Amino acid sequence: MRNHFFIAAVSLICLVYMPLEAKRVKGSVSSQGVPLGNVIVSDGYRFTKTAQDGSFKFNTHKNARFVFIVTPSGYVADYSSGVPQFYMPVKGNRVFKFDLQPLGEGEDYTIFSISDPQMQNKKHLKRFKERPLEDLRHMADSFSAQRPTVGMVLGDVAWNKLGMFDSYKEVISTVRMPFYTVIGNHDFIQNRSGVAAAEAYEAAFGPYNYALWMGKDLLIGVNSLIFKASGLEDPEKSSNNYSEGYPEETLDFVKGLLEFVPKGTHIYMAQHSPIRFVFEFKSKDIDNAGKMLEILDGYPVEILSGHTHIMNTQVINASVTDHNAAAIGGAWWATDWCKDGSPRGYQVISSVGGQVSWDWHNIDYPDSFQVSFTGIGKASRHPESIVANVWMADSSWTVDWYQDGKYMGAAEQVWETSSDYTSEILEVYKGNFEKIPKYKRPLALSHFYAVKPAPEAESVTIVVKAPDGREWSKEFSLKED
Repeated sequence: MRNHFFIAAVSLICLVYMPLEAKRVKGSVSSQGVPLGNVIVSDGYRFTKTAQDGSFKFNTHKNARFVFIVTPSGYVADYSSGVPQFYMPVKGNRVFKFDLQPLGEGEDYTIFSISDPQMQNKKHLKRFKERPLEDLRHMADSFSAQRPTVGMVLGDVAWNKLGMFDSYKEVISTVRMPFYTVIGNHDFIQNRSGVAAAEAYEAAFGPYNYALWMGKDLLIGVNSLIFKASGLEDPEKSSNNYSEGYPEETLDFVKGLLEFVPKGTHIYMAQHSPIRFVFEFKSKDIDNAGKMLEILDGYPVEILSGHTHIMNTQVINASVTDHNAAAIGGAWWATDWCKDGSPRGYQVISSVGGQVSWDWHNIDYPDSFQVSFTGIGKASRHPESIVANVWMADSSWTVDWYQDGKYMGAAEQVWETSSDYTSEILEVYKGNFEKIPKYKRPLALSHFYAVKPAPEAESVTIVVKAPDGREWSKEFSLKED
């Protein structure tokens, strides 16, 4: 009798508490009426896969806000709204049907990695709709005609003015290509914390942790910010009360996702913050970076990051590299150069025949412009040197120099600021350096290379070579007229 009573009591407890822990849902994934099997489905916390008839069932987590799919290679959800609809809200739904459209066949693909549109007002929107948007339309048409192509926007779509989300979606929907996005610190409601702070972002763009397949590779979008309320009543007043780092929710999502992904799969992880900040005399990993790297162990990973408005490629370990991209809007729409001297633009990542290429696409210059050279007397820290700013450089690039035709070896990698950006930002602030906000002031980076000619030298030539064989050179005549 006791056993029957115990079983009945346990059953009652389960019935009472199950709705708090789980909501049983079902759904299907198809394309043009054809079922798609083996598609990963998630609510951000739990995961399952579709059966061969495209159907799925699972219990959602109590904190789940969406049910969404890891879009399979060659497909895309409807993106006419400006956002691919690969997700549906949990609230109000028990049946989740996803009907995808073909994106293109084959394993080749292109990703546009776009950092920090950061639009705060109609003036910024107007600037975005001019050259950047026209350029994106042209590039989308060109690359989409060759292979499946998507855009990945690396956060800070808005600048605390979250009403700009709708304006952004309206204009980006005019580009004939799907655009995904990740959340940036200025995309949160500034006087809230945690999940509640992301309410407006998720209403506009869906879950901030998600993934999709491109060819044989996996593209993951994650939240890389632990956000806390500003402490102010104004929801648009910037909060600095956050830290760059992976919330436990993000760590759990990536860990759970990778249980469905074979080791050795090439991964792109798109996030707002770089995983490592590198300063002149020190470096700093973001919060929980070590935990994330443990989860990613066994996978070759390229991190796509923004946030900083500079270019900075950092090898984190033998299998992880962070590609920190400069901003499409330059220095917060104040200048067309970013504060390290990178011209505004975005990275174009193409996988063709299994070979991946990385290019910085300039909005205002031909794509052949990948290096800027500064003559003697113009570099602030190395006035006696000739300096090359090679914004895409990493250890695989070489910068050599010749003096009067004689090979002198490798140029010295130095920390330097950009005279191009300095000139432009000073012009904006009418020559008054003190009026330039600290975050807009020229920033010294290590993608500069200096050579110091001998006093008797008559000429210097600098030669920059990329690992793909491209080459740039410039000769400087040191003769006095």
